[in-house]
Amino acid sequence: MNILGENFPQRFQELENHHRSGRFLSGEISEVSERIWKLSQLWMIFLDGDDLSFTQDHDLYRHISDLANSHPRCTIEEEVGHWMTMLAGQMTDFEIRLALWCGVDRVGSLLVLNGNFDETLDELIQYRNRVNPAFRGK
Repeated sequence: MNILGENFPQRFQELENHHRSGRFLSGEISEVSERIWKLSQLWMIFLDGDDLSFTQDHDLYRHISDLANSHPRCTIEEEVGHWMTMLAGQMTDFEIRLALWCGVDRVGSLLVLNGNFDETLDELIQYRNRVNPAFRGK
């Protein structure tokens, strides 16, 4: 089992069901699973800032932190925001949504209730539609 399945088995099952039903994925299921995991962790880093209460992938956090502290310096939130949009540019609506649901599973439904889930989803899909219109509506 891969890292997504180990940490979010329900979400991995949704991905497998989507794949088995013949619906479009942005790549091989193993690659898609890795992107979903990474996007979920990037969102957790964004929400954590300098605190690691939600982020599970501490190596990714250190990498983002190192980049944010290199020249030109920026905040962790700015750096992770760039990475989130770049990664989402390669993903379908379903895959982006699934990654964000992993975040909800980790943090709780407050992310949905306060609008953060929908706002983040809309921003990532709008960005993806600008840079990769071939995935529009998939």
